[in-house]
Amino acid sequence: MKRILCVTVLLIASIAGLAQGTTSRISGVATDASGAIVSNAVITATNDDTAVTYSTKTSAAGTYSFDSLQIGRYTLRAEAPGFRQFVSTGNVLAIGVPTSIDPKFEVGATTESVQVQGGYDLVQTESSGNFGAVIDNVTLTQLPIVATRGRSPLALTQYTPGVVQNNSANAPGGDIVVNGSRDRAFNYVLDGIDDNETSSGGSNNSPSHQNPDMLTEFRVITSNPTAEFGRNSGAQILMVTRSGTNHFHGNLFEFYQSPFLQANTAAAKSIGRPRPQFVQNIYGGSLGGPIWRDKAFFFANLELLHALTGTPVTRTVYTAAARNGQFRYVTSPNGALKNGNAASPVTSTTAPSVDASGNPIVPVTTYDIAANDPFHVGLDASTKAFLALTPLPNNFTVGDGLNTAGYNFTAPANDRQVDTTYKIDYVFNQKNALFGRISTGHQNTFNDVVNGGLQPFPGLLGTVNTFRQPRNMAINYRFSPTKSLTNELVVGFNRFGYAFVNPGFATAVTQPFTMNNLITNPLSAFVGNNRYLTTIQYVDNLTFVKGAHIIKGGFNLRNGREIDHRGSIGTLNAIPQVNFSASSNPVNTTQYKTPVSSSSCTSCISSTDQVTLNSAINDMLGRIGSVTAGYVSQSNLSAFKPAGTINNMDSRWDEYDFYIQDTWHATPNLVIDFGLRDDARLAPKFQGFPSLVPNQDMRYGTPLTTALQFVPGKFMNDRWNNLGPSIGFAWDPFKSVLSLPACSRACRA
Repeated sequence: MKRILCVTVLLIASIAGLAQGTTSRISGVATDASGAIVSNAVITATNDDTAVTYSTKTSAAGTYSFDSLQIGRYTLRAEAPGFRQFVSTGNVLAIGVPTSIDPKFEVGATTESVQVQGGYDLVQTESSGNFGAVIDNVTLTQLPIVATRGRSPLALTQYTPGVVQNNSANAPGGDIVVNGSRDRAFNYVLDGIDDNETSSGGSNNSPSHQNPDMLTEFRVITSNPTAEFGRNSGAQILMVTRSGTNHFHGNLFEFYQSPFLQANTAAAKSIGRPRPQFVQNIYGGSLGGPIWRDKAFFFANLELLHALTGTPVTRTVYTAAARNGQFRYVTSPNGALKNGNAASPVTSTTAPSVDASGNPIVPVTTYDIAANDPFHVGLDASTKAFLALTPLPNNFTVGDGLNTAGYNFTAPANDRQVDTTYKIDYVFNQKNALFGRISTGHQNTFNDVVNGGLQPFPGLLGTVNTFRQPRNMAINYRFSPTKSLTNELVVGFNRFGYAFVNPGFATAVTQPFTMNNLITNPLSAFVGNNRYLTTIQYVDNLTFVKGAHIIKGGFNLRNGREIDHRGSIGTLNAIPQVNFSASSNPVNTTQYKTPVSSSSCTSCISSTDQVTLNSAINDMLGRIGSVTAGYVSQSNLSAFKPAGTINNMDSRWDEYDFYIQDTWHATPNLVIDFGLRDDARLAPKFQGFPSLVPNQDMRYGTPLTTALQFVPGKFMNDRWNNLGPSIGFAWDPFKSVLSLPACSRACRA
């Protein structure tokens, strides 16, 4: 029977740990009309959708518990000799939220019954912690959550108390924070299995890409987790996939977005561009039902996404005259006035040098780069061909107007996603139940704008295509050998591979040039990076009911692995890159007869334009500034591997979590939680390359004692004593007063 009026008092909850599963519990205390304990009463819980039934008896203290139950609606029936049956219907069991149903027996024949209508526990009195919110299926499927890359139910976490959009300029993890924690401190669990991007996790970012139709619900725990839950200091997101029932249910859906349905943006209007191009088509469906009524059920979900995004971009290119070696500049007394584009403000040092079409509107002087080459080689054929891949400018409001200008166009990007989920549930009998679920798919982006992969210019290939391949599997086995003992075993894995591929690498590798003067390179010799993340997981939860105590303990063992194939060696590329830096290879003013700037000249070039000229000379004549490349060392650190060798890394780590907690029904209206958790973290292991650490203390303020060297060693010591105790209680002082009006006041401390 539900009680809306209660007082919950919390003393502190546990430190971080990992959520152990995605089931929940129904428990309570059986009493008669006088408040006396009723022991040995038969309690039966039936899932309304699947007709799966579980049975137990109350202990000597009148308590009972059904642990590790799948979420859903349940009918609870209680029977005891000399009393009418107690029947509570429509009780909603939510993920991570124990439901309290306290049978209240009345004297009478067992053929008679007392009917009570249940529902959600509006105020939680069965647990002292795990504050947050439950996002149920109605909310998931009815609220508009279509974003620019599919439908993300995780966006609803932002409406949970304590969760805010931080709007920080330095937030690489998504900028969603929980009670002041880092935006990377989120932990995602799908059917009890880790669903995190383990190399660089973040808020609103789970690799397997859930959609509203595949989830029954999910729970957000934002603070005060009990010993069973935790791991991260931010939100714990516990997600449960849907299951089939005794009835067939399915749906088909399609969501379509197109520019003609949207208004133009102010940014596009300001520069005379049409509305941004964004076309998105999301479609798919779900189907679930019985394989064998009351025994076996299936569920399948498919979502596909095709999206086209047009991003207005402005590139910087050389003008036609500059490409032919004709560098133009304005002169002025003391070199005070520099070249100005069509949008330059009129000041003592700047003024427009060209009109909107790029025609000079002031007298200009021309320096012939080829004619002044002291070696008489002429314009370099390789750089000339490289620059010929870039179009002529169409925007003279950027650059210096005379030698560099802009090129505007709309760069396309394409998203192609397929996400599938399949689940089978099988109930052997009251003591044994099993389900298996696998989620798989691919999420590919061509010309990935987020990772700087848009095509440099029309007609050229993009620089980054991103390929993502998530895989997540869970197998859950529930075993209840006795009325007072239940065990839940979950095994599975989470695998996420993604590759940043340069589609134009084969062409670009022959011309790995980086031009000066902020010119956009038409080709990129970026090798690309691949990463493969795997977490294999073993979870076990054991629940034992003894008198007024519900004792629960378990472990969560995670074996993680990350394999990297990186063309980026630190900040350098594995393929040698050629630049034409005038700082590394200065232009000799006397040899090249370049104009000079002077603070006392009658009419000369500005110092700014002189720097631009020197850089253009190196570009046009192919005067190499430097060649840079990243090199990978041999595993014994004796030498470097050949140029072009990519960096292959293989790291592995183990995380072991253990917990035990006691939920003690000290009285019918007082629950006390005791818990202890140990989060063991073992030092990472590296395959194929050494783990190097400083040979002395490097903490800030600590002076060096000897020459600093990096020597083989562990990054950290194995940590087996990360203990976190917890204690709390929930108290309902008016539980036996049936005539009090409902209210929602609570006191927490």
